[in-house]
Amino acid sequence: MVTNNRYDLIVIGTGAAGSAGWEVARRLGRSVAVFERDVLGGECPTFACVPTKALLHCAEVYRTILGAGEFGIDVSDVTFGYKRIKARKDEVVSHTGAAQGERPFVEAGAHLVRGEAKFVGPKEIEAGGERYTAGRFLIATGAGTRVPEIDGLSESGYITFREAIDLTELPSSILILGGGAVGCEFTELFASFGVEVTIVDHNLHLLSKEDPEVGLLLGELFRRRGVRVLTQATAQNVRREDGRKLVTITHSDGSEPIAVDEILVATGKAPHLNLGLDAAGVCYDEKGIEVDETLRTSNPNVYAGGDVVGPYRFTHAGSYQGWLAVNNAFLPRADRVKADYSAMPRCVFTSPEVATIGLTEREAREQGVAASIGFVEIAEASRADTASELDGFVKVIANSDGKIVGASIVAARAGEMLHELAVAMTVGATTYQIASTVHAFPTFSEAVQMACAQATE
Repeated sequence: MVTNNRYDLIVIGTGAAGSAGWEVARRLGRSVAVFERDVLGGECPTFACVPTKALLHCAEVYRTILGAGEFGIDVSDVTFGYKRIKARKDEVVSHTGAAQGERPFVEAGAHLVRGEAKFVGPKEIEAGGERYTAGRFLIATGAGTRVPEIDGLSESGYITFREAIDLTELPSSILILGGGAVGCEFTELFASFGVEVTIVDHNLHLLSKEDPEVGLLLGELFRRRGVRVLTQATAQNVRREDGRKLVTITHSDGSEPIAVDEILVATGKAPHLNLGLDAAGVCYDEKGIEVDETLRTSNPNVYAGGDVVGPYRFTHAGSYQGWLAVNNAFLPRADRVKADYSAMPRCVFTSPEVATIGLTEREAREQGVAASIGFVEIAEASRADTASELDGFVKVIANSDGKIVGASIVAARAGEMLHELAVAMTVGATTYQIASTVHAFPTFSEAVQMACAQATE
């Protein structure tokens, strides 16, 4: 029963974490108010995951057609219209749940408030001149692009993924700052359509949080396609010159100017924290809101999840956290469940795809749990040969009990292949059990079986 703007739960943000959270609360029969200052559904369906994968699929189709001659298929005069590609992306976005607007909230009986919400006390927020109170809160405000402090960058101009997905014309050349998932996916997209791409990252290799083999191979594959990959490099300054952007890059060989038509900033995310957290007694730092293992903040009535928390800024991680946080919010302390990220998938939709889970080899060795490693080139799977998708590998890391603690896959369908290992990690299956499971021939997943067999030996 809602009286005088009082609710059982207030959710701030409608992205993956916020949506999962308010839906749980309604299923529990709780009264809910949801606040959103931006686009309903958060970044994923409108600006990030869905539109980028739609664009990347177009790129994959184009590359496949260009390579049709290898398969005995003659294709001539292959062209593309990027405005039409962008229009297809828009059509895909229009099919997402976020495109339903306010209807899901109305049908579920959740009170949606469009506007910026800020805490004015430990159990009270203000939005649009009105005040609202609740017994529990879920903060799910997400994160935006973290823009580095580079002299002249703002004055010269740049784009982020939000602008990049809505381009109707491609630049002739682009410099991408950041070699993480976003930077690599846009490198894939732009390079596929013939843009001259330079990707710059200060780490030793791309995708620096993963095993070195992953980022080193991806960098080499990019180079084969004409991308200039500069690792252990930084952008020092930017200036406009003759209608272009001149970026001074320092790297192991010294310093050089690189002239490009556009700059894409993909240097990580900064959590959205401007919502009166001090008034709520919620502790935070520049990395995000501090939570315990049950996703409760320093204010016992306030929980948080999604990009504003981390450690993983994925849609599926946000959904998991939102679901867990709200369940915990209404459970007795003794029954609350701790967040478990040990089998959280991490995917990058390049070509080939990258999919990883659990610990890297370095992390496993530092923790003393890496007892055996299986490593198989994807080319050993006959399916890879039939499809001429020969670049990549499967790497599996197991502990002394034979249970999988981490894995890395670089392959044409790595994101799909990973879930066999995710289930194995969740239920505690061993490498022997996967190796002894009959896998269909010929499939890419046979490489998983082979890697597990090698780790069992």
